[in-house]
Amino acid sequence: MTIGWTAASAAPDRRVALVIGNDAYVHLGPERQLRNAVADARLMRATLAGLGFEVIFVANADRRTLVDRLSDLAVRVGRDDTAFVYFAGHGVALAGANYLLPSDIPAPRAAGRGEEGRLAEHAIAEASVVERLVQAGARVSIVVLDACRDNPLQGSDRRAVGAARGLLPGASAQGLFSIYAAGFGQSALDRLGPDDPHPNSVFTRVFAETLKTPGLDLKAVATETRRRVVAMTRAVGYDQFPAYYDQIVGGDVFLAGGEAGAAPAARATGSPAEGRDHVAAVAPPVPPATPRDSAPSPLPAVGLAPPPKVLAGPLTDAQERALEPGDRFTDCAGCPEMVVVPAGRFGMGSPDTEPQRTANEGPVQTVAIAKPFAVGRTEVTVEQYAAFVAATGRPTASSCYTLEDGNVEARAGRSWRDPGFAQAGDHPVVCVGWHDAEAYAAWLSQQTGRAYRLPSEAEWEYAARGVTTAGASPRYHFGDDAAAMCGYANAADLTLRNALAGRGPTLFVPCRDDAVYTAPVGRFAPNAFGLVDMHGNAAEWAADCWRDGHAAAPGDGRARSAGDCGRRVVRGGSW
Repeated sequence: MTIGWTAASAAPDRRVALVIGNDAYVHLGPERQLRNAVADARLMRATLAGLGFEVIFVANADRRTLVDRLSDLAVRVGRDDTAFVYFAGHGVALAGANYLLPSDIPAPRAAGRGEEGRLAEHAIAEASVVERLVQAGARVSIVVLDACRDNPLQGSDRRAVGAARGLLPGASAQGLFSIYAAGFGQSALDRLGPDDPHPNSVFTRVFAETLKTPGLDLKAVATETRRRVVAMTRAVGYDQFPAYYDQIVGGDVFLAGGEAGAAPAARATGSPAEGRDHVAAVAPPVPPATPRDSAPSPLPAVGLAPPPKVLAGPLTDAQERALEPGDRFTDCAGCPEMVVVPAGRFGMGSPDTEPQRTANEGPVQTVAIAKPFAVGRTEVTVEQYAAFVAATGRPTASSCYTLEDGNVEARAGRSWRDPGFAQAGDHPVVCVGWHDAEAYAAWLSQQTGRAYRLPSEAEWEYAARGVTTAGASPRYHFGDDAAAMCGYANAADLTLRNALAGRGPTLFVPCRDDAVYTAPVGRFAPNAFGLVDMHGNAAEWAADCWRDGHAAAPGDGRARSAGDCGRRVVRGGSW
């Protein structure tokens, strides 16, 4: 499910919504029909009408009807208006884009050449919905897609067309705010179980109720909805983690009033954020800290299709001061996309009861991050690092630790240019030493006039966990179940095990991410802070000197400058 919106001026004129619910798919089998989508749309129609929207409603719409109703919406929306699109039904990711399925979508044939293109021609691209809203020029545009159900386009041969589950991060437009009822690789629950009498999907029942709460802006609506959905689904042994991407520029938007009891009105407010550092490197979860010599060694990474940017630089000082947690920006063309991480507290390290935990992961220490800071949304890519090397003439190391023939060892002739396997420009750069990473951050500082650096180990773990309160947290940012890893990370999985054919590591997560070596950044689902690649694919350098364990870790999140500074901390699992 996706919410998208843009905000600019202060007072709205008119509110117009298009609400769509598709249960019945005439060319798909009985097992592909839905039971709650039309009911979800009716609930949203009533909710939006109560918030002052003029609602265009349609149920079980074919492609022609969907196109016509989108045109009707665009005609009614003016430049000072608020537009809202809600869709409940089937949606799939095809060829790197999201599509909403009309009721007359043709049945899939055997997955093969041209099949995804054929189906895309009959579906409605999410990007086209966003484009219509952008062209209409509404002051505030909101798009909600409750379409993260199981992939309905699976042929009788069990080969699915498109992604198996979930939607990718959506189309990009300045001011767009998007939310999915479930992360990529997950599907959204219609019910909490066979005895659940509620007529609406888990996400929509919570979202509709939360949307009516006075005093909550849209970002707060999204985070509160996510919190409740996660709690409800985990209570029945299921992981459903709504993810949102905020591209709003200019302030907060309230649909149910900015204060309890206020009349419904969309309004924008601005609040300056505290100063923050730009941290250029971040990634995986909570595997143990590992010492590495500061010489070149493999620096893995992972990803998901990048969510839309908030701002493209260079930022003005005023724009930077106005950034808030969850906002995304880039300081220059080719610079990493940054995400603002909130201040908070967390328990650094893992308890001795955690499976496969090593001694240097403890003891658990409470760390307070006093102010927001910005972290790279994904790991640094080959293309980004190559631009740095081309600009500075940074020498390439003559050897690198690589996994070949089932063994990890230093090999002459390996480097970030040739790590022993094929990489594209959007893969994470590997075979980069600590001094190389430091030099890259310093170069970004010179290019942008902003302070880039490596994160401290504490900042890295805080960003990876995605929590803002101290206390027990799950083993991974998405929960404790390693079998769910492949929706969030390129890990040592069954794909790698099969490729190694019995050689090398013996511990694998029981799922498939379909990547033997590195995967493109932005491919997997984000954590609660909007960061992707926080587990697996590549490990990341931290600024700290090496110390064995967290007993002497600073309580304010600073990097440790005492210890064995000939070795530095590497965090995060890798493939």
